[in-house]
Parts: sequence; structure tokens; C-alpha cells
Amino acid sequence: MLSIIQSIVLVFSIFAFLAALVSQGVYLSTRKFIARASADGRVRILELLVILPVLITVFVIIKGFAPSMLTLLGMPQEHCISHCLIGGSDHIHLCLITPPEFISNPVILLLFTALVGVFFFNLYRIVYELIQGRRLIVQLKQLAVYIPGPNYYRIESDEILALSMGFFRPAVFVSAGLEARLSSRELALVLEHEYTHARRRDLLRNLLMKFVGIFFIPRILKQILADISLGSEQICDQQATKKVNSRFLVAETIVKVQRLVSETNRPTAALASYFSENHIASRVAALIDDQPVQAQKLFSISAYFLIISAVVFFVAEQDAIHHLVEMVYNSLL
Repeated sequence: MLSIIQSIVLVFSIFAFLAALVSQGVYLSTRKFIARASADGRVRILELLVILPVLITVFVIIKGFAPSMLTLLGMPQEHCISHCLIGGSDHIHLCLITPPEFISNPVILLLFTALVGVFFFNLYRIVYELIQGRRLIVQLKQLAVYIPGPNYYRIESDEILALSMGFFRPAVFVSAGLEARLSSRELALVLEHEYTHARRRDLLRNLLMKFVGIFFIPRILKQILADISLGSEQICDQQATKKVNSRFLVAETIVKVQRLVSETNRPTAALASYFSENHIASRVAALIDDQPVQAQKLFSISAYFLIISAVVFFVAEQDAIHHLVEMVYNSLL
């Protein structure tokens, strides 16, 4: 059993890392082109680039072990009747019926232990952020006054504050100080912006991107997450524009709230989506642009291509994919 776990971990890590390298290469080479897409299309493309290596690797694991899995399920497969020799010795065979021997090479053992450690560390980090986020929202609700509406709370404070917080049931918090400084239309668009964050579950999506992006180079992942953050803010700004029917009012309110925030020098929490302090210049520029770019077809074409590729991958010759996965696995180990 331990040898099967070792094989799955190593195969998953190898292919996820290789797929992540390709995904990062695509991002770096097409970033300027992706930036021309609409905010919604841009966010979907970037999220897909982060998730894709994990999805591809899951497909690889399934296909790699598919012959033996089908055999165990009562559908015998003609696979690995005669094992090929690689480099003069039997290759590592991915099979649940005759599992490979546990690799006791010190380097491989160290790699295996490190990979397991990285996985559980990231899992712990995600769980910790979920728990911490839950605690913060409970504390805020205790300090705030519920206002009739969809999860809307007023914080009795002179601080300038407007944020959405929560991973699964996000709530919107606005301080009394900000309410007093905004007109009714300005407050309406601020609330719509934050409600859009809540409906989209942006905090939860960001947390998921951090988890599945563990095979990315940290600097590049940080850049991708920043681009996703900008796109998410612009989507929320667009929804706020529909609420008040004025792009210029939204732009003016962003600048106004940012100016009020800068005067208070208030520290911010990491587990919340704020109306201000995120990509201010880019958001305002997008709002005052008379001809915003719309490129939804870019995402659609990419999605269809990936779906067709996935179908071709799964209907391909079973043994061919199985041995291809084994060949790559053995050549890298």
C-alpha cells in the first residue's frame, strides 16, 4: 500500500510540476494578450491556467492506473503482459494488482517525504485561513449592527471601512463613518461592489488558487493572483456601474474612498475584500475608458479546446497512455 501511495505522490508531483511549467510559460508569453480580454474573461482564463496543471495530473493518474483499476472492477485489460526493459532493468510499473516496489533510494525517499510535507503544510495553511476567517467574521458581527438586507452589517466606528468577509457565506461590513461621508448613490454602488465580491465568493476562489498553485514558481503565482485580483475588482466595479448607471460616479467614488482611507492610515486585514486599496489606478482607468475591451470569445475558444483535448485524451488507446505515463515517470526517476 505504501508503495502505491509513493508512486501516486511521485507521479502526481512530476506531472503537476511539468504541467505548471507549461502553464506558466503560456501565461508569461500571452499576458499582454490576456490583458486585452474583458475582466470576466481574463479572470476565467487566469484561473484556468492555475487549475489546469492539477486537472491534467488527475487525468494522468487515472489513465496511468486505469488498466489495473478496470481489471479489479471485473473488466480485464490486456496490459503489461511483457514488461519493457528500460536501461537494462525492469521499469517501475504503475499497477494496483502488482504494485511497484517501494523505492528506498535516499534521494527519492527525501523527495517523497518533502512532497508529502509540502502537501500537508499547504493543507494546514488553507484550513488555518478558513478557521481564522471564520473567527474574524464572528468577531466583526459581534461588534456590528445587522441592517435589514442580504448579510449587511454596520460597524459603529468613525473609521473608513467597506469590505466583504467570509469564505462560504460572505457578509458585507460598512462603517458608520463611511456611511456618513457618502451620498446615497455612492453608498449604493459601494454596497453593490461588495455584494458582487460576496456573490462571486472571491475570497474562497483566491484561497483555492493558492492551494492548487503550489507547483508554480511563487513569484509567477503571485503575479497571476494579482492579475486575477485586478480582474475581480473590475468585475465588481462594472456591477456597481449598472447599479448607479454612471461609470464616472463609480470612478469618483473609488478615488474619494481611497482618499478618506489614506487620511486615517488604517491597517488592513488579509482575509477580506476591500472596496479601496486594490489596483486603484487600473480600476479608474478601466471605468473612464470609452471603449472597454470585450473578448469573451477568447475564453470560450480556450474552454472548447481544453474540453476537446480532454475527450481525445480519455478515448485514446488505453495501453498507449498507460505506457506513456510509465515512460515519463521512469525517465525522470
